[in-house]
Amino acid sequence: MAEWRRIFRTIRFAGEGLGEAYRREENFRVHLWLAGYAVLAGWVGGISREEWLWVLLAIGIVLGAELGNSAVERVVDLVTPDVHPLAKAAKDLSA
Repeated sequence: MAEWRRIFRTIRFAGEGLGEAYRREENFRVHLWLAGYAVLAGWVGGISREEWLWVLLAIGIVLGAELGNSAVERVVDLVTPDVHPLAKAAKDLSA
C-alpha cells in the first residue's frame, strides 16, 4: 500500500507543477490553446488513429519542452538574479 501512496503523491506533485505552469507561464498557456486547436482541427478533419498518435505525440513533446524550458529558467533565476552571460546562455539554450 505504501507504494500506491508514493505513486499518488508523485502524481499530485506533477499536477501541482502543471498548475504552476498554467498560472505563471504565458507560453505554456499559449501552447495549450494551440494544442486545443490542433485537436479540434484533427477532430473536424477526421484524421486516422495513427495520425492522432502523431498529433498527440507532437503536443506532448512541445508541452514537455516548454515545461523543461520554464524549469531551467527558474533555476537560473534562483542561482543568479543578475544578468550574466552564462545565465543568458543557459536560458537561450533551453528555449
